[in-house]
Amino acid sequence: CIRDSTEIRSFNGPNYGRIWDAEVVELAETAVKRSDGKFYNPKSYDDNRNGLYASDHDVFIFMIDGGSQLDVGPRAELNRGFFTWNSETGARMFGCTIFYFNSACGNHIVWGAQHVQSVLIRHSKYGPKRFQREALDGLLRIAEQQDSTMADTVRRAQQYVLPKADDSDAVLMFLNEHGKFTKGESREAVTYALNEEGKCATLWDLIQGLTASARDYVHLDSRNNLEERAGKLLAIVAN
Repeated sequence: CIRDSTEIRSFNGPNYGRIWDAEVVELAETAVKRSDGKFYNPKSYDDNRNGLYASDHDVFIFMIDGGSQLDVGPRAELNRGFFTWNSETGARMFGCTIFYFNSACGNHIVWGAQHVQSVLIRHSKYGPKRFQREALDGLLRIAEQQDSTMADTVRRAQQYVLPKADDSDAVLMFLNEHGKFTKGESREAVTYALNEEGKCATLWDLIQGLTASARDYVHLDSRNNLEERAGKLLAIVAN
């Protein structure tokens, strides 16, 4: 309400901790600087750069490094990117998602996300401290990460031979040992890997099959969930 030039935007208890939109913008700016300016906003269909959205109470930022920063051979050209968002009024918690990806189309849908990492922080008493400790560290880590580190991980995934890769039940057992996947997700992963990679023999083929099958998901949250679980499989071969 507004009365006598006083604006009340929200009422909060003693356990509320506010993360300001300006802090989120500063976080993104710091990541860009630490990456030597490699990160920028992706282009939309009108060929203009977009990815910064803000209102009087919230903000959303989408940045990519662009230009195949990671090239480990055919069908292994990945870029780095991140989303970060916030609401000063507590309507939405702070979030930051960091990922590698194949491409981003003009309406800013990300395809082939790999190695997805997310941080979600509620506007609670200790939220601002978690923001500084987890969000800042995580985002700066990917901004400063040497491409060779991820490239080595991808190469190892390309060389990691799956046990009984031609057997969907064996693949399902393998996936369940390293994460929770349904039988349907396993079978679709094998099918998509065979169609798009020509084989499903290695860990990299399987991850590509999982992320490819996620493209057909109608709901964005379901697609992101599968891509995130698929990306975590790289931990099998990561140092």
